[in-house]
Amino acid sequence: MTFSGRATCPEYWYFRLFEFIFYFVIEIIDSISGSIFPWLVVYILMFLPGIAVGMRRLHDTGRSGWWVWLPSASFSVIVVYHASFLYKLNPSGGHLSPLVFLPIIPFLLCPIATLIFLCQPGTPGNNRFGPPPGNGRG
Repeated sequence: MTFSGRATCPEYWYFRLFEFIFYFVIEIIDSISGSIFPWLVVYILMFLPGIAVGMRRLHDTGRSGWWVWLPSASFSVIVVYHASFLYKLNPSGGHLSPLVFLPIIPFLLCPIATLIFLCQPGTPGNNRFGPPPGNGRG
């Protein structure tokens, strides 16, 4: 598992396909056993490799690997906003105007931007993250 270098688009999406199938199998095991333990193991096993392949994929498009954290950061901001600010606006739990959700729209768009970056083709030739994958070093 490496966080430096570049990953091709198929390498990234095959990893995500493997991860999806792995989660599906764990869900079947979980439904049979009724235990949360398999999910905990899967998240621990898949977290760092998922971050690593995402960073390398973003490197291939010429972007910093830090973009991979943007969806998580956006989700955190939305949760904090919802939990604190909206409760202060309406502690009784009634209906709120949809306008109170306007400040979180940019944070909803951040994961979409990251997904678009992950789907773009890699930069041809060398970039600041090294040679393209498959050139003897990749």
